[in-house]
This record gives sequence, C-alpha cells and structure tokens, in this order.
Amino acid sequence: MGISALYLPDDSVWPGYAFNVAIALVNPQVQQAPGMAVMYSVMVYNLAADLLINWAQDVPDVYVPGTDPPIGYFANLRKEFGCFNFTAGVVSASNDEGSGVSLEVVEGLKNLTVTQLQNLKTPYGRTYLGYAQSTGSLWGLT
Repeated sequence: MGISALYLPDDSVWPGYAFNVAIALVNPQVQQAPGMAVMYSVMVYNLAADLLINWAQDVPDVYVPGTDPPIGYFANLRKEFGCFNFTAGVVSASNDEGSGVSLEVVEGLKNLTVTQLQNLKTPYGRTYLGYAQSTGSLWGLT
C-alpha cells in the first residue's frame, strides 16, 4: 500500500490484525483451485488493505500535511473514501437540480452482507469483492 512508517510504524499491530482476519475470511478453496493461488493472494491483500483502512488507529500527534483541521492518515483515508457514510444502494442517476441522486440496488449487490457493503467503500474492498464474485456463488457471493 506504500504507507510511510511515519503513519504506520513497524511495531503497529494493525497490519497483522487485518492480514489475519483477511486470511480467515477469504475462502481457502480459492487457493486450492488449479491456477488460483495468485488470485487467493490478491484477494487476501486487497481485503487486508480494506480492513486496515477501516480499522487502523492513527499515530498520536502525526497528521497528514495540509489538512485543516489536522487529521491523521487513516482518519483522512476513511473521510476521503466515505467509510462512515451510509449508502443503501449504488448511484444510478444524479442531477444538478437540488443535488438529486437516485439509488438502485443492482442484482449483483442484492445479497451482500453489511460487511461486504462496507468493503465497497474503498478501492481495495471493491477489488476484493470483484474477485470474490468472479469465483462464483460457492463463496457466498453471486
């Protein structure tokens, strides 16, 4: 992910937590399928990155330069990605008349869990879900 040690020190517990949970959540049968070992690694990496963004606590008194008010690295990412914003669907249309937006839950997203909907917030989570869905309905995604 290219995160500076200033924001994520070598002794931080968060990468380990995120990695271990990703290992627990990504279906190990993906790794066993012929030719899918690389796909499994990509899925674990992307899910762990998504979890890290959502969970990691910032280093006290270390802020992203230029933020006003000063904000930590992970808090800034969560704000940028809208991790705490509730969205009940995917934008299907928008307009400038009063900032109107229409939401639609497309067929591929109807069976997602709340956790999987949270994964949609970051590019890493979307990448993970895309690969998980492409492996078929066996993994709980259709």
